[in-house]
Amino acid sequence: MKKRFVCLITLLAILFSFPFAQAENDFSKDAWAIVEDIKCGFNIGNSMDAYDTTEIGDVGLSSETCWGNPAISKALIDAIASTGVNAVRLPVTWYNHMDPETYKVSDDWMDRVEEVVSYILESGMYCILNTHHDTGEKGWLNADPLSYEEDKEIFVALWAQIAERFEKYGEKLLFEGYNEILNLMKNWSAPNYFCLEAANKLNQAFVDTVRASGGNNVRRVLIITTYAAQANSQVTSGTVVPKDTIENRIIVEAHIYEPFAFTHDTSPNTKTWSKPSIDACFDNLYKNFVQKGYPVLIGEFGAVDKDNITARANWLKYMVDSAEKKGMKCFWWDNGDAFKLISRRTNQITEPYLFEIMVTEAMGGDYELNDAVYEKMQKKESANLCAKLENWANWINTGAGAMGKVTYTKEGILMNVVQGGQNPWDAQGAYRNLTLEEGAIYKLSFDYFSDVPHTISFNAIQNYGEYKTYFGSSVEMTEEIQHFEGEFEMTSPTDKNCQITFDFGGVNAPIPYSAEIMNLLLVKVNE
Repeated sequence: MKKRFVCLITLLAILFSFPFAQAENDFSKDAWAIVEDIKCGFNIGNSMDAYDTTEIGDVGLSSETCWGNPAISKALIDAIASTGVNAVRLPVTWYNHMDPETYKVSDDWMDRVEEVVSYILESGMYCILNTHHDTGEKGWLNADPLSYEEDKEIFVALWAQIAERFEKYGEKLLFEGYNEILNLMKNWSAPNYFCLEAANKLNQAFVDTVRASGGNNVRRVLIITTYAAQANSQVTSGTVVPKDTIENRIIVEAHIYEPFAFTHDTSPNTKTWSKPSIDACFDNLYKNFVQKGYPVLIGEFGAVDKDNITARANWLKYMVDSAEKKGMKCFWWDNGDAFKLISRRTNQITEPYLFEIMVTEAMGGDYELNDAVYEKMQKKESANLCAKLENWANWINTGAGAMGKVTYTKEGILMNVVQGGQNPWDAQGAYRNLTLEEGAIYKLSFDYFSDVPHTISFNAIQNYGEYKTYFGSSVEMTEEIQHFEGEFEMTSPTDKNCQITFDFGGVNAPIPYSAEIMNLLLVKVNE
């Protein structure tokens, strides 16, 4: 009996000596079974994919927070899992953590990525791990014959390392070769034959590299993405699914942000949508992949908040229902800002109804939308337009030489500035997601202090385009807590995407120093 007990303990020790790989490690599910098992997914965007340089080299772990989101925590993963979502796409950018000569990823970054992957898998959810802003408008990886050989060398070296590090993980970890790959001209929608061919060849190189790494990667389900993640007919018909050494272990991915003017904040006054462009995307994906035996994931979709919750709810229901009817699953793009459904500051669900719609429709249900539901969905703002702590954000532009650390408090934001960068806004705190109405008079107030006396500027500005300033001033910060109070009139047309910014950087910043903004208040005084 004692011998059997010792053997059992030894067996358990062996099992749990592996990184978290889930109990069932037999890889019984093929690509179709995994897509069927996924209800719907969630992207943790603008975190581990953030970057502040376009050069290959190791910038350290600070990149995760350089776009204003806090570091990913286990509490955030638990909050995601609590919504009913059972898959997380983890966008990761790698080139800013690689040796420029050997292309070796730093151990610190690989460890941090593995830590977050483990959070996701330990929650019971699927995890998709990718290479994200290594592609795109500023990425080094291009779908272009002119750069193919050089890019392939780095791409293969990168995926060989990722595959080796995660080889022991189970079937709930999926690899996605690349995100939104573009050619050297950075064309989004109309690549020529040779660029499509380069994208196909890189997908094949990805599959070959992962399979060659052995172990669990021989059977792991892999995801290949269309050129620019587009779902138009030219791209979908020109995408060739790679040859594989095992059957039914490849998923095709595309992204759908249709109609684009409705889903994005570049057109703040477009608050309604129509079906044709959505239907065309799903039809293209179904005809070119699903009907040919390849399952499909919509790796990104979403619509920003334009104070149009009724339209967003109906759009979301139609999108997820359309995908479900064609056997596809959708992953919401949450960037911690305009697309957010969960506060990264408090880990609170900010859009519970949208999660309910998404999960219900993904499971084949019919979420009822009526006047009573719409009324409950309406946001009830307090008199203070800056009352939502989760709307605080920051910008530390290390590419311009700024360095620092940000802490979000119950009262506002605390900035510890180590290097100021070239411009005052290179170290910036901001309260976002504000609407400033034409003709309205606003009262702005806040408390402030710094451990080193100096002057900072603050502004009410656009959060897009030319970043037009509607109001601006400055305060003299001292070690004593002071109070600012002032009024301004919005003389420009109503703008639904504004922010209040506080500029802590620049060459004249008395580094190092700490400064805090507290009790930010913005109210309309002419109602």
